[in-house]
Amino acid sequence: SEAFIGTDCHGMVTDWNHAAEDLFGWRRHEMLGQPASKVLLPAQGGCARARHREGREFDVELSQWQVPQSQPPSYAALVRDITQRKEAEEARSCELRQALQQIVEQEKMVALGSIVAGVAHELNTPIGNSLLTATALSDMCKEFERQLGEGGIKRSALDTHLKDARM
Repeated sequence: SEAFIGTDCHGMVTDWNHAAEDLFGWRRHEMLGQPASKVLLPAQGGCARARHREGREFDVELSQWQVPQSQPPSYAALVRDITQRKEAEEARSCELRQALQQIVEQEKMVALGSIVAGVAHELNTPIGNSLLTATALSDMCKEFERQLGEGGIKRSALDTHLKDARM
């Protein structure tokens, strides 16, 4: 199921299986005696690369070894196209980045909520005190108006009202 390429000590293809034909688009008889570098490219970014007959390049997983006790030395390689795996990894990485971004945004909202709650708590005390004072002053004014409406008010009641209103 994997492409097999055999090479001599000069890198010339000596064996080429059907899976290699399917993977690279070259028939066995076309590749025998050709340099393996025609289809196996130098690694880029730590990833092995290959080239199809039509010119498109793709990522591969490459396992190479020297054939034991071969004289002169010969080499073998198994090649597997990992394009779909790389695409799946990239899609998964994208999903993880998006999930991480959502978590960051949620954490920002939680932090913002904590800040807003703290500010609200800090404002509620003086606002509550102001509301209590305004309500008390309103009640004092109503009482003063009631006393005034009942036929007059004494100087002492006026002084008391003014003193209480100033506090």
